Amino acid sequence: MYLWKNSFDGPIPTSWSEWEQVRVVSLDHNHLSGNLPIELTRWTHLERFYVQHNDFSGTLPVEYGNAWRQMKVAAFDKNQFSGPLPPEYALWSGLLSLHVHDNHLTGTLPSEYRLWTDLVHLTLSHNCFMASDFPPEWNVHLLENRTSEQIVGWQRGMSRCG
Repeated sequence: MYLWKNSFDGPIPTSWSEWEQVRVVSLDHNHLSGNLPIELTRWTHLERFYVQHNDFSGTLPVEYGNAWRQMKVAAFDKNQFSGPLPPEYALWSGLLSLHVHDNHLTGTLPSEYRLWTDLVHLTLSHNCFMASDFPPEWNVHLLENRTSEQIVGWQRGMSRCG
């Protein structure tokens, strides 16, 4: 389902959850807002979810972790999400790419995420995360325009939010 750049606004209609066989949902670059509906857990075949460049808020639903076990790419970036990253997303065992940059997320990267053995791209920049250790094979983007020395310092316990 490709609905990007359509100037949609308001919340995602819960009736969309009836499309249970959907594998790709692209709602990016609209004006969608509010919380992500829990009802979308009915999309149990979902592999790619793109909601970047909208006005979503609230926390990332923990329920998506168990429901979306086939997830390969998730893009939640450039919204207004807050709170921690759900440890339940570690259940996305085949995840290749996660984009959560430019939100208001807090906390640390859940240790359970080390189960993502296929992950190749993780963008965390422009949030309020505390330091975490990352597997060296991950392509992690913490903050734009940081030198490698600053990134080492970041991993030792610095927070970008104070």
